[in-house]
Parts: sequence; structure tokens; C-alpha cells
Amino acid sequence: MKSPRRRGYRPEKGLPAVRLRAAPTIKFPGGYNPNRQKDFLVDCNSPSYWSGDKLYVLNSWEQPWLASGPDVFHLARGTAR
Repeated sequence: MKSPRRRGYRPEKGLPAVRLRAAPTIKFPGGYNPNRQKDFLVDCNSPSYWSGDKLYVLNSWEQPWLASGPDVFHLARGTAR
């Protein structure tokens, strides 16, 4: 078997393979907390789901919020729930 660090590495037939590559950071838009009059931060949990052509992302920081948009790169600011 070839070393996984070598260019051109091919896993044995039938075994799963993983390829890592650089990716940009995705920043969620956060929400607005009217009680603190400042933007929300975002915690690390971001459950998401599609409904039709719209993506919904649930998140929280001090209180839950829901953001939506056509994709993860174009989410509108979340609204408190």
C-alpha cells in the first residue's frame, strides 16, 4: 500500500477514502438581541434544514434565533425565537 502522504495515493478498491482540502471560513450573520441592543454572537451548534428552496439555520447565543436564505452564503440576519 502506498503512503497516504504521497501524491497520487489511491486507496484499495472498495475501501472508503477521505480527501482534505483548504476551505474558506463561513461566518453566520447572527441575530439581534433587543434587550442588549447589540448583535448576537454565534455558538458552535448550527442545525440546518431545507424547506423548498430556502435554507433555515438555527443557532443561539443567550437566546435562540433563526436565519434563512437561498444558501449558507446568503443568510439574512436571524430573528429571535
